Amino acid sequence: MSVLIRGWRNAFRNVVRSVGTIAVLALVVALAISMLLARQAVNSKIDSVKASTGTTIRVTPAGFFGGQGGGTALKSSKLDTLASIPHVTAVSQQLEQRLSSSQTNLTSPIQAGNLGGQFGGAPLGSRALAARRARQARQPRQARQ
Repeated sequence: MSVLIRGWRNAFRNVVRSVGTIAVLALVVALAISMLLARQAVNSKIDSVKASTGTTIRVTPAGFFGGQGGGTALKSSKLDTLASIPHVTAVSQQLEQRLSSSQTNLTSPIQAGNLGGQFGGAPLGSRALAARRARQARQPRQARQ
């Protein structure tokens, strides 16, 4: 029993050291609790983002983007191939077409402007394009090929 009493007295013999040790231990426990709470909050946010984010993948033919571009449309027979891929839950088809016509009298309600032209310069890239075309025109035809 005297060993326990001596240990207890020895622990509080130097008050500054004891208070410092207790303060450091309290700080460590507080930081550990805050890290656990932060981890829980991050996991909760990740779960909510996973729940709200779609996992839709759009498959288009090469050279085809957003209803624009060339290429041939995918055939309906390819849907079975896509549906057989592991972890694919649903497959649907969609047809997009962009309507355009050169025979119209419609005008834009806004003044579009030219990028770079607002400071007295030419539109962005037009000078470089004109310079390249001038160089190509000066080169002999055989050298360009």
